[in-house]
Parts: sequence; structure tokens; C-alpha cells
Amino acid sequence: MNKHISPVLLCIVALLLSLFFSSCRQKSQPNIDEIYREFQENQRDFQQIANYFSSVKYESIFIDSDDEFFWADFHQYPFDEMDVEVYNAINYLFKEKGYLGISKSNIQLGVEFRMWTDNRSIDCGVIYAVRNDKEPHPEFVVELVPLPEEGWYYYVSDYNKWRSQQTQAG
Repeated sequence: MNKHISPVLLCIVALLLSLFFSSCRQKSQPNIDEIYREFQENQRDFQQIANYFSSVKYESIFIDSDDEFFWADFHQYPFDEMDVEVYNAINYLFKEKGYLGISKSNIQLGVEFRMWTDNRSIDCGVIYAVRNDKEPHPEFVVELVPLPEEGWYYYVSDYNKWRSQQTQAG
């Protein structure tokens, strides 16, 4: 039997250990108090982005923290087509605060700020109602709680839990 460990085997073990420890370091889902505290610290940026997204002509907008562009009504646009102050606020939330995505959907009646995900089926964050007369409804929402600031809500979306609730209700 060879007494030397194969470099390939060593790399595989190192990769598996790396994956294990990175999954252990993932933050747990923040509760409403943690989300609200974060919201209060960055409320000016949230409001600026929400106002801009609410006023633009697009039915839907999506920005992922990893992209150098944004999607609007199924078309890709460079950030230089966006208001520079709004771009700076978005960039701050992504780069400095670790936010994952921002989207607007007239169907969901809101501007959504995704603050956390489990990378499988659960997301949470805050959402701004684009219409004063209706609550927003993020996709697969299982929890929607009004925040003290008018028009703002804490939300949790969980596809598996939502699907189970839909099955039980129907």
C-alpha cells in the first residue's frame, strides 16, 4: 500500500471541508427586530430607491447584487441609464451592507429589498407598497408585518411552506 496521500484525494478532502465550514458560517435568518434595525439605519437609501422605482415607467425591475446591469421589463440596461444618486444608494446597500437583490413588480405591488436568503427557498427583507390602498404581496409570502413607517413591511417568503399552505387551503 502506498504510504503517500494522493494529491487528488487531498484536494477533494480540502474542498469538502471548505464547503462544510462555509455552510456552517452562513448567517441564520434575521428576525423582524434585526431587519427593522437595519432598515432604520439605511432608511434614506431605501426610501430613495423605492421612490425612484415607484416612479419609473417599467412594470418590473430586478437588480442582483452580482450584476453590473439591471433588468427592466425583460430587457437588460446599463446602470448609467439610472439616476446616479439611486445607483449610489443601491451600490452602498449591495457592497457595504451585503443586500442580495432589489426588485419592483407592479403585480406584487411593491419594491422588495432582499436582505437574506438560505439559497434554497427562503428569503426575507423589507418591501415598500407602491400603492397606498393595497398591501404588497411578495412571491411565496408566508409572513408580512407592517413596520411603523407607512408603506413599509417586513416579509418572509418560503416556497415550500407557501406551497404546503396552498395545498392545505385548496
